[in-house]
Amino acid sequence: MPFTPFHWGLTLLIPEIPSSMDRLRRRILQAWGLILVTIPDIEGFAHVVLNLHNIEIHGPLHSFVSCILIGIVGSAIYYLLFQSLFLHSRKISTGVSTWDLAYLALIPLCLHLFLDLPMYKDIEPWWPFSSTKSQFYFESGFFYSYVVALVAWIGFLVLLAFRFFNNKFFKSL
Repeated sequence: MPFTPFHWGLTLLIPEIPSSMDRLRRRILQAWGLILVTIPDIEGFAHVVLNLHNIEIHGPLHSFVSCILIGIVGSAIYYLLFQSLFLHSRKISTGVSTWDLAYLALIPLCLHLFLDLPMYKDIEPWWPFSSTKSQFYFESGFFYSYVVALVAWIGFLVLLAFRFFNNKFFKSL
């Protein structure tokens, strides 16, 4: 699924949960999360869209090691960018929290790889240590992964609608 929004629902929903986070910081965190959760699908994009058939759709970027590295590097870049660009802005009241970094570090692993593992047989989750194909695949994997993704998208959209109409309602009083 090259650059699919399949994984984006959970990525957008989770930062909405802490209500103490200001809106600009939440949106920055969500945007950076979307980038990180999409990185493993670069392989699928190269294979399907760019016709680079020597690159597997679920290659090395769909492994535990790669997802952990993507998350750590992505968190470090977020931290550096946030500290240099946004911390001195008066629109954001607090700096980077441990929750932000943990969330970003785990996005590629938890929200991408764990949704893909039950659906595809061709993933090598233990790469580079082993080329054994996924042991996590099962027949109903598509169903469960799609239900989780769909519920996350619906939850995010309901939450956005609630906030939008709630703000409109209270501003009109």
